[in-house]
Amino acid sequence: MRHERDERAREGWPDERREGRAAVAPANRARVEEAQQTGEFRDDLEPKQTGVFVSVVLNGLALHRASGEELPSVGLVLGLLQDAIGGRAQPRSSGGVSL
Repeated sequence: MRHERDERAREGWPDERREGRAAVAPANRARVEEAQQTGEFRDDLEPKQTGVFVSVVLNGLALHRASGEELPSVGLVLGLLQDAIGGRAQPRSSGGVSL
C-alpha cells in the first residue's frame, strides 16, 4: 500500500525534472561550443563529451563532500579541469598547485 502512495505522489515529478534539464542543456551546449570556437576549451571533443566529463567531476566533488571528506583546493580542481578540457587560448601559470 505504501508503495502505491509513493508512486502516486511522484507521478508528475520526473516530467518536471526532464523539463528543467531540457531547458539547461541547450544553454550548456551553446556555452561549450562557444568556448571551443574561441579556444578556451579543446575542440577535439563533442560538446556533450565535455559536459559529461565536467558533470562527473562535479558529482564526484559532491559525493566526496557528502561522505564527510575534505574537498581538494579550488586551485587544484580548476587546474586539473584546465589540463583536461582547456584549449589553446588559456596558458597555465607555472605556479604549483597543492592538494
